[in-house]
Amino acid sequence: MKIDTDTRKNQWKNYLNNLIDIFRSEYAKLSEDGRRWIPYNLYFTEPCQIEVIEFLEPLHQILIISHDKDKKDREFCIHIYPELNKATYPHYIQRDILSDDKWDREVTAIDGKKRNLKDLLEDFFGDAFKWFEKQAFVKYDKPNIFRNGNAITEDIGVWLIKGDLLELDPSDIVSEVCRESPYKYCLPAEDQKMLKPKGKDAEKGFVYYMTTGDYIYVETLKNMKI
Repeated sequence: MKIDTDTRKNQWKNYLNNLIDIFRSEYAKLSEDGRRWIPYNLYFTEPCQIEVIEFLEPLHQILIISHDKDKKDREFCIHIYPELNKATYPHYIQRDILSDDKWDREVTAIDGKKRNLKDLLEDFFGDAFKWFEKQAFVKYDKPNIFRNGNAITEDIGVWLIKGDLLELDPSDIVSEVCRESPYKYCLPAEDQKMLKPKGKDAEKGFVYYMTTGDYIYVETLKNMKI
């Protein structure tokens, strides 16, 4: 796959700007409840910086999405490499990505532990290559985005993509995320102990739903004694 690198980088910048515009427009329409269900670190609230790492043969992509308040919004850094294999991958990552001083800082990892961001990313890139290897045996009708659970810190998330993200309609990506919560009621987290199931709910073991924030969401209060 031969491309003009400068043209490709401009395509990425245009696409990302459009994706961010659509996301923020739809995000603004959501209620506070709906916004709570969208992982801050994986999407495009302001400020947002995106690092793109693209391998052309086979076509795989990595997006690192940051929310650094000390940096400009919509700061894009795009790396394009001709091939992805065991020999070239670590060379590209170490030479061009991890060598950047911006990653050499202490952060709070998603598990709450203090870590050096560069070390966290190094672990992630190792896992990413294993994922890419597994994808060699999987075929998709359209580019596949894997993002759930890929949070590095509270402010940084990553997307792994097999195929070309730029082939997907940004509106379709956003519509999967920016929608109202399916749960109609919420209680402050400190009131969790007040939830007492009755009847069949008590027999089955009542299941409630929690975000990473301060609220517990329940689908119905019908058989609840509060």
